[in-house]
Amino acid sequence: MEDGTEIEVDVEEDASPDAKATLHAPTLPSPALVVLALSIKTVVNPRTHTHELVAVSGILHRTVPITGPMPEDTKVLEPFCVVCPPAQGGKLPADLADALKETPPHVQQAVRRTPNERALLNFTLSRLAAMDPDVLLGHGLQGFALDVLLHRMQAHKLRTWSRIGRINRSRMPQTSKGADGRETFTGTLAAGRLVCDTSVIGRELMQKETSYALTPLVKS
Repeated sequence: MEDGTEIEVDVEEDASPDAKATLHAPTLPSPALVVLALSIKTVVNPRTHTHELVAVSGILHRTVPITGPMPEDTKVLEPFCVVCPPAQGGKLPADLADALKETPPHVQQAVRRTPNERALLNFTLSRLAAMDPDVLLGHGLQGFALDVLLHRMQAHKLRTWSRIGRINRSRMPQTSKGADGRETFTGTLAAGRLVCDTSVIGRELMQKETSYALTPLVKS
């Protein structure tokens, strides 16, 4: 074949003029997915009344099967967390270092401190490019997290913003103004990656719930 891929087939011969060739192709297992569970923490700037990032965290699993249950092996999980102090002279929690000392070594090593939001965003984008997940998984990704990430990248004029997806793009997605007057990005925000939002799935499958926050959904 042109791309150099070789396929081995077995052909059974028959003497009759109406004979048909039978191809025996091996059944290959479905490829595994690389899934990144992503979460953000924000604070509202009292001057601009906009959400600004103070933390982005994620857990990567490189071998999530498409079919069948996922093995419960936490050793294959790759965590990362990046934090920064709030703008306008804010500081990180004073007990952050002491709190980290009480966590396992691999968790301590996964936490990265940055001086400001711009550095936090650059680190997050570099991690996304290195991990290159097939799927972004999270609660409130479509309605909040991805939108906040893109707005903050736009505010800092980051040219590498499209690393949130897999396609190199120069122009950001279009925005539309909602009933509350807030502009949100529309269309494909992470081009080239699947986005799995558990809050959307919860609303579709559990329509009688009164709250679709993650904690109540898990309890129900």
